[in-house]
Amino acid sequence: MNQKKKVSKIDIVYIFRNISEKNKPINNLNLLKRFVNSYKNLEKIKTNYESSLHCIYKGRREIELVKKIESEFDHIIFQEDVGFDIGSYMKFLENSNSEYILPMSSSSYFNYSFSLNKLIETVEQKDCVIASSNCVYTSYKKSILLTRKVFYKCGFFYALKYIFACLRLYIYGFEFPKYPNPHIRTTGFICKTSFLKEFFNKHKFPSSKKECHKIESGYDSIYNFALNYGDICLTTASMKTNQVCEWIKISPFCKGIKEALIVDNRLLKMFEKSRKNIEYKKLLIWQNFI
Repeated sequence: MNQKKKVSKIDIVYIFRNISEKNKPINNLNLLKRFVNSYKNLEKIKTNYESSLHCIYKGRREIELVKKIESEFDHIIFQEDVGFDIGSYMKFLENSNSEYILPMSSSSYFNYSFSLNKLIETVEQKDCVIASSNCVYTSYKKSILLTRKVFYKCGFFYALKYIFACLRLYIYGFEFPKYPNPHIRTTGFICKTSFLKEFFNKHKFPSSKKECHKIESGYDSIYNFALNYGDICLTTASMKTNQVCEWIKISPFCKGIKEALIVDNRLLKMFEKSRKNIEYKKLLIWQNFI
């Protein structure tokens, strides 16, 4: 008698923010619709996997708006607008029993029908702890020495902008590793739920953006924590690698190639502006590698 294979459950967690900031309402309904459409366009999930779609609704609860979106999700979870995205994921994990989790920020969406399966195939690899679509080397410990390179490649305006960024971040730059600082962005990645729970248990609930940055790219980042267990794999539309030194060769954030990104988000919009802006952003992200 054939034994039924185990089905691995994946929680896909999307953040929907419906709040007010400085007396101006923020309603990310268009972003939500874009995400939902991208989810609907996904190809059939791999055999022995099933996904559950969750929406973390942050801020004002407008009944009509809730009715519009509730049919699109398996579950809607209401939260106050505190803790930023990372805090929301922390709270969600308190009641999650799935095998895998895939966090998605407000601006994130699946760029291809095969995006989810691509991430699953990658995380299935031996020794892979995290499969991510967003891997970079950035650090808040800026280098003033880079100003000359910024000036020659991008011009005076961007050099000045860079100097002000250095000064603004100098206050807590010592709390972050220097370049290169490989890490993943906390959206568009998949990992074991148990792993993410263990990682978050080592951190307090974030009360500031600085604390979120430290969780994402500080000395005790999710990337550095994952190294204790195995590999962190970057996967794009056509390639994947678990070698940090190869990220620059295939990453959309270095090449400015949107087509390579399987989970899109607002960070890539910076490559859709002027050519000088592209060069400037490349320098901020890759610095000594280009």
